[in-house]
Amino acid sequence: METKTQIRDNLFHKHMAEATAEGLENINRLLVNKEYIGTYFDWYEISYRENGFPDFSEKYNNRKTNYASAFGIDEKAKIKVSNLHNFNTYLEYALSNEHIKNYFTHPNDDKYMLMEFGILSFVESAIDRYIHLNNTTEFELEKFNPIYIELENGIFSDVLKLEVYVPILFVKLDFESKIIGEGIRIERMNDLFQLARVPSKYSHDVHPLVASSATHALLMSGWELKNTNYWQLLMRGTGTSRELINKIDEFFGVLRVVHGLKTGYSQVILKKVNWSHGYTANLHNLSKTSIRSYPLEFENLYWSKNFSVTNLNFGQLKKIWDGIENIQDNKLKVSLKRLNQCLLRNEEEDSILDATIAMEVLLSDRQPQEMTHKLAMRVAALSKLSKIEDSAMKVFRNIKKIYSYRSSIVHGSKKTNKKREIKISVDKSIPTLEMAILYLRMIIETLIENPQYLEPEKIDEQLLLQTKGT
Repeated sequence: METKTQIRDNLFHKHMAEATAEGLENINRLLVNKEYIGTYFDWYEISYRENGFPDFSEKYNNRKTNYASAFGIDEKAKIKVSNLHNFNTYLEYALSNEHIKNYFTHPNDDKYMLMEFGILSFVESAIDRYIHLNNTTEFELEKFNPIYIELENGIFSDVLKLEVYVPILFVKLDFESKIIGEGIRIERMNDLFQLARVPSKYSHDVHPLVASSATHALLMSGWELKNTNYWQLLMRGTGTSRELINKIDEFFGVLRVVHGLKTGYSQVILKKVNWSHGYTANLHNLSKTSIRSYPLEFENLYWSKNFSVTNLNFGQLKKIWDGIENIQDNKLKVSLKRLNQCLLRNEEEDSILDATIAMEVLLSDRQPQEMTHKLAMRVAALSKLSKIEDSAMKVFRNIKKIYSYRSSIVHGSKKTNKKREIKISVDKSIPTLEMAILYLRMIIETLIENPQYLEPEKIDEQLLLQTKGT
């Protein structure tokens, strides 16, 4: 059963609509009498730093009212649900419907207390959402129906559709939305979305000022979650699969190949598409997971720096993304993973090993003799097909120096520190790791544009020996 935009169960709709109208009347009574209604515990406001990235601060006064909190089953509740006729009719119908009853069944709920709590929470959340979206307690069916359909879909849909958002850290962009490939784009996050994605203050996985530093997000559509049971999903969450994380990492790898950006991510956000199990006021319906996938230096006041706008080359991003997706050679994805790792490592020695391993994955062959020499020759040959400014001879020599640095690390040489930089002119040097990453990006990009050279022997035959044929 697909996600619907029309009402499925007319009786369930009728009873929930009547219960919502009844609840709104009771909320209005509290408001008229100026009785206190609880607020959302965590509520934030957004401002922007001078560098253009958002800053979240917790509000301690004038928080959003949580109208659902006024309802309860005990005597202290502002609105006792057992006294509400339409609430009880709604609950009775839900418990008589085999699908709804099974959906809210909890394995440790002999007296159906949790089942009833889950069913009632849907109408209470609908009331809260209705007031926040419409700024009124007057019930109108056309205003209620969009909320109802999302909640109904959350119960009856076989699969729950999701959009995946991954905020792109410390990359300043100036557009609203751009397509990268099928089902994947970069999109600006508006203020309402930004407030909905605020990481939990109880999460210690990521630095909060790092996590806030994004204006745009990777957006991937077309993801789904099997709809099993309300309590199972509540306890397990919507989750992040290994397949999803791999796809996200591929995108950031492509971003690094094309632009060499210093970036990363700290959140994977799942937006529920036309379904819900409950709401937070007027915010977007999101499920958030904190994941630390960014350089350690971001946590050292990096958010206080100035940033200029990055002009992305979307034609090249699309070409490299399509290549990663369509070229059936696992070496590309392995090398992309190594590129990501070498930019996220805390130790330079580990990073240089990642970079050189990626080169070997792409350019080595079954004959290990003189591997460094052959690899340097092949990188130099590929450089002639790239936009890199260095001559082929300079590339050859620099690859040799990169491997000399790698060898000194592996063998614990005392000369390691002397090899951390490569002199590129009389008065200028560049970190060896930086050059290794530059060449690795060039290799990946060139091989995607010329996939015939994913067979290293063809580099020898067609570029080094200048022979024709396959």
